[in-house]
Amino acid sequence: MEKGLDNAKGWDAEGVNLEVCEVLPCPVVLYDRQGRISFLNDQGRLFFQSETPKTLNDLFLPSTLFSPSSSESVREGEATVLRRGEPFRKLPVQVVILPGRDLFCCTFSLPDPNEERRRRWEESERRLRPLLESVNAFFWQMEEKQGQRWEYTLFTEGVKTITGLSSDELLSGKGSLVETVFEEDWAALEYAFLGAMQGERREVEYRLQRTDGSLVWVKELWIPVLEGERVIRIDGLCLDITEEKRREDDLKSLRAAVDQMEEGVAVIDKEGRILYANPCYADFVDRSVEELQGRKILDFPLSEEVLSRLDEIRQALRQGKTWRGRYTGLREGGLPREEEGAVSPVRGVNGEVASYVVTRQDITWKRDLEVHAERSRRFEEVSHLAAGLAHDFNNILGGILGYTEWFRKRADPGSREYHVLEEMERAGGRAARLVSDLLGLAREGKMEVKPIELNSLVLEILGKLPWKGFPKVLLDQSLEKDLPLVEGDRRQISQVLYNLLLNALEAFSEKGGTLKVRTRSVKLEEEGIPAMKGQGISLSVADNGPGLSEGIRRHLFDPFFTTKVDGRHLGLGLPTAMGIVQNHKGHLRFRDNPGGGALFELFFLSLTESSQESAKDLCEAPFRGVEKESKVLVIDDEELVRDFLDDLLQEAGYQTLLAANGKEGLDLFLDQGGQIGAVLLDIKMPVMDGKETFRELHARDPRLPVFLISGYAQNGEVQELLDKGALGFIHKPFRIEEVLTKIGGSHCQANLCSS
Repeated sequence: MEKGLDNAKGWDAEGVNLEVCEVLPCPVVLYDRQGRISFLNDQGRLFFQSETPKTLNDLFLPSTLFSPSSSESVREGEATVLRRGEPFRKLPVQVVILPGRDLFCCTFSLPDPNEERRRRWEESERRLRPLLESVNAFFWQMEEKQGQRWEYTLFTEGVKTITGLSSDELLSGKGSLVETVFEEDWAALEYAFLGAMQGERREVEYRLQRTDGSLVWVKELWIPVLEGERVIRIDGLCLDITEEKRREDDLKSLRAAVDQMEEGVAVIDKEGRILYANPCYADFVDRSVEELQGRKILDFPLSEEVLSRLDEIRQALRQGKTWRGRYTGLREGGLPREEEGAVSPVRGVNGEVASYVVTRQDITWKRDLEVHAERSRRFEEVSHLAAGLAHDFNNILGGILGYTEWFRKRADPGSREYHVLEEMERAGGRAARLVSDLLGLAREGKMEVKPIELNSLVLEILGKLPWKGFPKVLLDQSLEKDLPLVEGDRRQISQVLYNLLLNALEAFSEKGGTLKVRTRSVKLEEEGIPAMKGQGISLSVADNGPGLSEGIRRHLFDPFFTTKVDGRHLGLGLPTAMGIVQNHKGHLRFRDNPGGGALFELFFLSLTESSQESAKDLCEAPFRGVEKESKVLVIDDEELVRDFLDDLLQEAGYQTLLAANGKEGLDLFLDQGGQIGAVLLDIKMPVMDGKETFRELHARDPRLPVFLISGYAQNGEVQELLDKGALGFIHKPFRIEEVLTKIGGSHCQANLCSS
């Protein structure tokens, strides 16, 4: 071996000491004038990652620097090194001519590892900066310091955008990245660190709290760098995913909302496979949501009408349009139901259709509402006519029926006169019922509103039915005990019940059957009654007769529609019942009886317990009646009614005063003073109507007994005056007994107890 180097700039004249070259901390390359390498030390082999380079061109790009002249002992400059797996780099190089030998020695200092690493990061960041800025991200690096302590050693510029802290602040200790981690997310960071320590790549999501206090969601990739089996460094990439998380949360909220919709929603691909379906859509096809995934939408049963419209749907979608329509669908068991549906194209970012949204909605209830609205509209068309006629008809009938009854009671029961008067009275009664039907049809004329015990009313009406004409019909009654009271006009509710029960009886064939009457307390929301909520009463009348055809069902509540051809029915029974029930803020529903036949259900709001107790307390001491030979003031614009009441009351022992309107009546009251014992007051009159007249009379004498008489009044008018102190109400056309009973005093003063 040679003696080695004499000094840093030349070689000893005695030769080259290769042992010294081997231990030098820098790469050493010995080569001849032809560039052939004769020696490369360990540092050189490690740096160039080459064991046996043959020529200088294997290590450097060609340069005159490597061929100094004989007059030069040392040449210095920069040369481009060729390092495997890296781009070209220039490093400071020193070339020494070995004295007395035809050899050159090339040396250069290795760059500082930390500076080298930083240079690489900076170079990488420079090239990746546009990408990092576009995704709002930064790189970091962590190394082990002082035994087991790991510290961040590098941050790229993007760290300030995400955390609010600069790389200088974080590396100098003025700020800490770890301390910005949201407390609840510490477990995610611990999971990443422990995995990296085991040599595993980990990806975690957690929240950082910026210097301004706001929270930022980040996704972080931890990459361990190994030396053998030992982790010497951890490289990391941190991306801001706050917007992505916000969109994800919005999507979750949207999905949760769609999942809870009462409208069926499904998303299908272009081949008709179901990508998503909400629970409501799954209910439409009687499957679970999981069962629908990946299945074709046409795999599930569709009604004939939907199948017949598939071409129409496809045509609309081919044109890029949304198809909407109403149709008859299928529910569980193959039963039909009314549906409203739509199929809409969904376009991707390139503008092409990527999928379709299918919606389905059960509109059976909506159709019922539309039918209900149409029926109400038809009722409205005749209500004005009915209301206008009712007042005049009842005034005329009041006098006719009153005199007919008066003369009949004076005739010999076995005489021809008695029989004729009886027939006239019966015909007048039919006319009165017809006017009452018209009032019910017009949803007007609810006169006396009282608490009604529905069970007792049902039993009363059942007792009036012509059972002898239907010997093969059995009655099945199920009346719930302790049923709450309802509020209404007892006479009108009785009319509704009688019509429904009589219709049910007449629906039976000669074979007979069972008529079922049921009352029960219900929660109106659970019964699906439109616009009614709270506690209510249901009264149902069901027959198991032949049922009703579709044609009859469509016109069931139409005025003047009837299937009876006996000439006595005008088709006002059910329309009148509907009008009366609506006038009482109730609901009348028709359905097919599950056992065959028809089922009609009445729904009313029940009175609260406090209202029922108040109604009982209001029934005070009875009115003692008007003294005989006292004066009774009759105020009515119908002359025939005044004449009849004049004759009736005088025969009963009273004196009478007659007035054609409220002003005349008030003048008579002011003239006669305390001699008037009671007033019979019509409501609908010219000049001064009954409401204003009552107000004037009541203001002058609050204890004056005032009885209201009317054949028609707007809803609430009678009740309003009764609440303000009117003593009672007599409906036109009236019966003699009713008038004399009211005047005579057999009457509940509060007028709220059921008669």
